[in-house]
Amino acid sequence: MTGIAQPRKEQAAPGRTPMLAATGLRRYFPVPRGLGKRGPAAQVHAVEDVSFDVAAGEILAVVGESGCGKSTVARMLAGLSEPTGGTVALDGRDLPARRGAADQRLVQLVTQNPRAAFNRRRGIRHALHQPLRVHGLAAGKDEREKAALDAIRRVGLSEEHLDRMPRDLSGGELARLVLARALLVGPRVLVLDEPTASLDASVKATVVNLLLRLRDELGLAIVLITHEIDIARRLADRAAVMYLGRIAEIGPAAEVLHEPAHPYARMLLASVPEPDLTRTGPARAADTGAIGEVPSAIEPPPGCAFHPRCPLATAECAVDVPEPRLLGGVTVSCHHAADNAVVEG
Repeated sequence: MTGIAQPRKEQAAPGRTPMLAATGLRRYFPVPRGLGKRGPAAQVHAVEDVSFDVAAGEILAVVGESGCGKSTVARMLAGLSEPTGGTVALDGRDLPARRGAADQRLVQLVTQNPRAAFNRRRGIRHALHQPLRVHGLAAGKDEREKAALDAIRRVGLSEEHLDRMPRDLSGGELARLVLARALLVGPRVLVLDEPTASLDASVKATVVNLLLRLRDELGLAIVLITHEIDIARRLADRAAVMYLGRIAEIGPAAEVLHEPAHPYARMLLASVPEPDLTRTGPARAADTGAIGEVPSAIEPPPGCAFHPRCPLATAECAVDVPEPRLLGGVTVSCHHAADNAVVEG
């Protein structure tokens, strides 16, 4: 098929009931025209025909390079950015593009910088009581206080944290408090946008273990947006690899994040630094074999978005958008995925 592929729903595996499902999501941003220029304004194709689902009690990691559209997908899932096209459904019901408070609280977004998530002039007690007031979930002060206490204890903190100011807390404590605040309103889905990117290694381990426990205790569906492959490998049940606004590969994390089929996914994993036991100093990254730079999202390449950089590309790749196809246990958008052993050679 030549041109843009039609949106397709990801097929749920037997026994999986999707809690959250994205179908054919697109998001374009206009580029302001320069003075004196005429004609239609250019557009940034931030997200193009993205489809996936995540079940209750499951963690889906969405990985890829900076600028691939991961965070834009996160904002659309949480109702903070209106899609140019496509739908987001919760438990089989399409959510409106402009959500009311009742729908908004069911899908909670946790952003990358926990310190920026709090009002530096107000204490933690106010930060945890406020969402309960906004959503009308706790009528009295005593009820709000009990809910706040339950939430902070669930994330491994204590009552004394309610009397602290954000500036008095560490990054790890704030990261857990952001999660506590999100849980207060009873979400069914958490969308985590780079939740460990600003944390040091020891704190990351604490947050990772906490997320695994919350998933198991509460049966949450979790979408994890991250560029940290090691974190995705530790947390995810399933994984999706994005490139230039599209999903290149999606399937069980054990396959996608260890033995991927798509040439770009293989190159992404090959670029993850690995220890060099023969020398001291920083870990080294493997040569990915990629050709050139990532193309502009304002003028994305025709056909397969990865074809200008792919060592397996043929004339077909420059013309036809590859249809998602099942290859082993994963779904791959590539004309030549079965031949990608050449990439590692």
